[in-house]
Amino acid sequence: MDLRVEANADNLRALLDWMKLDTHAVPADRLRRASLAARLVGTPGRFEIGGLDLRVDTSRLSGAVAYVDRGRPAFGARLELDRLNLDAYLPPETGAAPTPAAQPAPSGQPQRPAQKAGRAAARQPEEPASLRLLKSVDANLDLTVSQLTVRGLPVQGIRLDATVAGGGVTIREARIDDFIGLKGRLDGQVAAVWPLRGANLALTAEAANLSSLPSAVAWPPGIPAPERLGAVTARARVAGDAERLAVEVNAGIADATLEAGGALLALETDPAADLKLRLTHPEIGRAAALFGDGQPARAYGPLDLYAELRGPRKMPVLGNIQGIVAGVPLRGRANANLTGSRPRVEADLQTGDLDIARLAAAPALASRVGAAGPAAGQGAGQGSAPAAAPAADTPARFDLGWMRSFDGRLALTPASLVIGDTRIDEPALRATLENGVLKLEEFDGSWAGGQVWASGKLVAAEGAAPAMDGTVTVGKARLDQLAGLSGLGFAGGSADLEATLATTGDSGDALLRGLTGKGRVAARDGLLTGLDFAAIRDRLTRIDRPQEVLGAIAGGLQGGQTRFGRLDGTFTVRNGVARTEDTRAVTDFGEAAVVGQVSLPQGTVDARMRVTIAADPPLPPLSLRVSGPLAAPTRSLEMQELQDYFARRAGEALKPSLPVPNLQGVPANPEGLIRGLIDGLKR
Repeated sequence: MDLRVEANADNLRALLDWMKLDTHAVPADRLRRASLAARLVGTPGRFEIGGLDLRVDTSRLSGAVAYVDRGRPAFGARLELDRLNLDAYLPPETGAAPTPAAQPAPSGQPQRPAQKAGRAAARQPEEPASLRLLKSVDANLDLTVSQLTVRGLPVQGIRLDATVAGGGVTIREARIDDFIGLKGRLDGQVAAVWPLRGANLALTAEAANLSSLPSAVAWPPGIPAPERLGAVTARARVAGDAERLAVEVNAGIADATLEAGGALLALETDPAADLKLRLTHPEIGRAAALFGDGQPARAYGPLDLYAELRGPRKMPVLGNIQGIVAGVPLRGRANANLTGSRPRVEADLQTGDLDIARLAAAPALASRVGAAGPAAGQGAGQGSAPAAAPAADTPARFDLGWMRSFDGRLALTPASLVIGDTRIDEPALRATLENGVLKLEEFDGSWAGGQVWASGKLVAAEGAAPAMDGTVTVGKARLDQLAGLSGLGFAGGSADLEATLATTGDSGDALLRGLTGKGRVAARDGLLTGLDFAAIRDRLTRIDRPQEVLGAIAGGLQGGQTRFGRLDGTFTVRNGVARTEDTRAVTDFGEAAVVGQVSLPQGTVDARMRVTIAADPPLPPLSLRVSGPLAAPTRSLEMQELQDYFARRAGEALKPSLPVPNLQGVPANPEGLIRGLIDGLKR
């Protein structure tokens, strides 16, 4: 046969209704007109439709189709579609009624056969009807779609060149030039689609930015806004079957690179992974800033991390973790449980030296032209103004909402923990996170020749400022390390400290200013530096005049020290200010009592040490005042009591040396009295 076909319909909907085809689901403004032109050549078992020109409403499909039946239907098609707004032909979206969930069998009752069968069916899903059709025909398809609109999303430049034969697929080219900023290409072959067998596919994808992606898919909470992630690239290759599909992936996003290699297992029953991963980033500070609220990125250092991902998709295990994070070596393992209503993550990590002060004081990185930021990738007309930079003196606010997004457990063992001048060696930390409450179950380590222990919790309740409370215990530490917190001069010996503290605040400054609590300190066999009680006692007992007091005390303050057997005291903390009223040190040569306070928010000290020297006769106390910045306080002497004491003693020593006038026989009149006094002084 050789037929030329031409047809026109000015009311396509009426024609379809006449043909008893249901068109009610198609909006009324569609299916208005259509036209068809084609040439049919061949026989019933082998024919070709050439010169195809089909127009429906505003869309045009052109090309050719061939059919041959060799006992198995086979098609060949080369088609071009200029545009298709699929949304215009789809019914409006309506909320689907939820499917009633199967009720579990009551406790203690055996499951019915239907329940068991349903569970088995879930583990071994049936072959989709579309794939059964794929096995029944062979086809060659060369399709080009210039523009397609689906659910309001435009897709540009669709190209498919593929062959289907015997249930297998060969994809010479599957390409999309632009889908919400993404473009990608897929090629390769699959020997059987169901069950998956003999797959060998290669995929490439890239996007200048992902700012339009949330219009197509729901963006996960807790993930940086897509416009901040910058350019994205991905290359992947898979080979194998459903039981074991070899995978090789290389992806880049936000300057980070992810490499993955290994296998995906049991894809059609209980999917699992056996992958080796490597994640790198030239500056982890830039990556961390993506999760922040506009604060400048900090220079922490590079990221280079290797790990092995194994296990089912609901309970993955990340093992053999090793690498460098912000210049700190890291190794360990982690696992997740995604079967519950809230994810649970557990990790056991070991690191090198953790210098918290270095990380906290990391310098800000210079912004880069074209770098991904809050406004990067936004289209014109979005009207998003860049976020205002926070004032330099505004304390950084804590955003602890992430603590309510999952539960977990952490075991962390660094080589050391460094905070400023404080170094804790071989610390061990055990913590749990449950329902927004971070509990420090155990923390201990070696510090200043002794041990330090701590426990407590941090509560991040929604709508409230973070609240913290805990206890700290120090045992047998070097006294000079604890003394550095007071601004006073102590050395040698060992010290114990106990403190119970609590605070509330949404920034580091607020936490310090809200700190309250109490504690005690005790020390044994130490030294009071800058005071030589024995020298002061010896010098003071040898002087007679008040003007010699300063020289005597100065001699006891020139590099001197006094050994004490016991030091005890308690302190209270209120609004970040620690105060003591009863701290005392007892020595063989006297006693020192300390009264004063340390302001943690301001970093200042104001304390007075009252020194009582053991001497015979007793000497009044000497006061040493320490005030100013905690790192470099000023020391001053208060000697008024000593000076008054020696002035009185000098006055008393002068009284016996003055002549006492003899007033016997002196007349009572004034002139005689004055003359008698003068005569008495002459004798």
